[in-house]
Amino acid sequence: MKKWLAKQPRARSLLELQAQLDAFREHYNSRRPHRALRRQTPAAAYAARPKATPTGTVPSHERVRRDRIDDSGVRLCAQTLPPFPWYLGGQLFCNLFVGAADTAAWAERYGRRLCLDVSHSKLAANFQGRQFSEAVELLAPHADHLHLVDAVGIDGEGVQVGDGVADVTATYGPMTRTDCEGYYALSRRSGGVTSAVYVVGAEVWGFGLLARGSPVCR
Repeated sequence: MKKWLAKQPRARSLLELQAQLDAFREHYNSRRPHRALRRQTPAAAYAARPKATPTGTVPSHERVRRDRIDDSGVRLCAQTLPPFPWYLGGQLFCNLFVGAADTAAWAERYGRRLCLDVSHSKLAANFQGRQFSEAVELLAPHADHLHLVDAVGIDGEGVQVGDGVADVTATYGPMTRTDCEGYYALSRRSGGVTSAVYVVGAEVWGFGLLARGSPVCR
């Protein structure tokens, strides 16, 4: 990579440098045949290789340790997690805050609020063979904060919205369009909470959970 970069025009900004690195990655992984891989590209060889995954879900467990947390003046939210997070290069398998039913039951039992990570929960739904809309129905009433990111497969997290498979404008079933100033919102009420997707032009701009009576336009 260093030799390749040395032959390129010197980047004048971080954006230009990132573009050069992206071009190198695309060429090296997806276009350049590799002799050690029988003239396959690394991307093709990786895609053809069987992936080792757990044979099924492992029942969630609770830690024996009990901590007392002073959350006065702050709002602590437990974040929903994917089955194979980025920790340890994706080698760690998680079973806590992954299943929507288990996570919603925990929030109800302990009166805690959640951070609903769209990418994480979509990956978990894919892994468990469930509809993402079912996960949202269970988790949204307990969520105070959202992370809107796309997802691919069971371990592809952090993808830009529109580049993955978590179709945020169609995932939640029939939605109501509300025209706002310079943008529009697609919303749906469930369990006293309104989920809203904000669209500017043809691009998803943001996502929100609104309490009962809150205006959809922000």
